[in-house]
Amino acid sequence: LAEIRRLVQAPPDCSFVALGYVWGRNPDPKRLVATTSTMQQLQSEGGLLSSKMSATIEDAVEACRKLGQDYLWVDRLCIIQDDPQDKEEQIAAMAAVFWLATLAIVVTDGDSYSGIAGNSQTFMQRSPAAAVGVHN
Repeated sequence: LAEIRRLVQAPPDCSFVALGYVWGRNPDPKRLVATTSTMQQLQSEGGLLSSKMSATIEDAVEACRKLGQDYLWVDRLCIIQDDPQDKEEQIAAMAAVFWLATLAIVVTDGDSYSGIAGNSQTFMQRSPAAAVGVHN
């Protein structure tokens, strides 16, 4: 995902990360979203341009890259939003998606434009180790 940046059908039994977040009240129509008319574009190489992603989704993509995870499930991109049947089926399967995920990133603060709290230029960079002593 982080290198090719396109929407793909993940292979069965693959390791993936699932993102749960708050969309917000007024989703920006200029941001990437899966619809019947955008699927082909999203599936082409480079179809997931960071300039068109919300900050929270972009932060999750970066987290996946840093963690060595190739696949990220995001409802906005993996559920065809203007297809009632797909939407109903996928929403019914969301519990299983999160259950089967290797890791779930759940962002409850802000909305999809807020990013993941604590994100900065040094996102997920390790802090220097500190020695901790135990006193009796």
